[in-house]
This record gives sequence, C-alpha cells and structure tokens, in this order.
Amino acid sequence: MEGDKEFPKILTALKRILAETNLNVCCSLGALTLENAKELKAAGVSRYHHNIETSRRNYPNICSTHSYDDRLTTIQVAKEAGLEVCSGGILGMSETMEDRLDMAFEIRGFGVHSIPLNIFEHQAPLAPIEILKTFALFRFIVPNCGIRTAGGREVNLRDLQATSLMGGISGMMVGGYLTTGGRGYEDDRKMLKDLGRPAAKAGNF
Repeated sequence: MEGDKEFPKILTALKRILAETNLNVCCSLGALTLENAKELKAAGVSRYHHNIETSRRNYPNICSTHSYDDRLTTIQVAKEAGLEVCSGGILGMSETMEDRLDMAFEIRGFGVHSIPLNIFEHQAPLAPIEILKTFALFRFIVPNCGIRTAGGREVNLRDLQATSLMGGISGMMVGGYLTTGGRGYEDDRKMLKDLGRPAAKAGNF
C-alpha cells in the first residue's frame, strides 16, 4: 500500500472505530509494506487478514496479477509488525485434495490465529461431504487455531451446515461476505442454540 493516498484516511477511520467501540479490529487491505503494517499496529489494529487462497502449485491457475510469494511477503510483514494473522483460502477452485492439504500445512507454518475457509459458488459444486472432510483435515493439521467457514457455506453445505461445527470448524462468518449476501443472522443464532453452542460475545473474533 506504499504511496496509497487512501491509507491515511483508513488510519483515521480505524482510530475512530477503536476509540468509540470495544471492537477488536482485523484489517483486510491487500499487500502491505512493513511501514504500513507498523502504522496499523500503532493505531490499535489487532489482526491482519490475507489469504493464500490455495497451494503454491495451484496458485498460478487462479491468479496472474501477483505471485504466491507476494502473498507470503505480506503475511511475514504483518507478523514482523506484531500483528496477529488471519489467513485461509478458497475451496472449489479446481484444486485437488492434495492442494488443500498443502495449503493447510503452509498455513500451519505461519503460526496464524484464524483460518477462514471460503467455498467457491460458481464452478461445479463440491459435494458437502467433501467439504466436511476438508474441514476435518484442517482441524487435524492445525489443531490449536480458530477455523471459520465463510462465504459459500449456505449454497454448498446446504442442510449440513450444522455438521461443520461438530467436525472441525470452530466458528463461522454471519451476515454478508463483502460482496455476497449470507444467511440471516437469526437463522444462524437458532442453529447455534440447537447445537448447544452459545454465540461469541461482542468483541471476540
């Protein structure tokens, strides 16, 4: 984000959010310089989100604008600045199960605090049981990290959404997912209640 004219405005907004609420703040702003990362940390940001999306082997098949190593550099910069890191990927982008396992082991090596796993909606859909197996394997590989199901869960898991919370997933994003709408918040609250799992308190993430 070096030279980005919007960055000072972002810092101003973040400082106001942190001053006026009790929220923990996680930013997702794309590639970072170390200077930017340190400024975010100084402003009070707790965590930085930057997905690696898939395995190194499969990455050129899904992105041509920047490299896999560019993504790793941003994660390293965030950690060097003292920020926690949230990093995950997307399932259903023509990757193999081996690609998913490679992604899980790569993420484990970062020492991340949170792993969001999105499910792509616009190619041939993955079978719900395959998604659940992937979630379970991530839990075995990264046992002490929060793993969240995010975009695409309603469409791809359908009636098995609750099953993911009993087989490896420790949380889920609710409401909208940046560019797409999600399931109603009250429906998710009811699902958690039926499972006997209370929703996280405000400020936790």
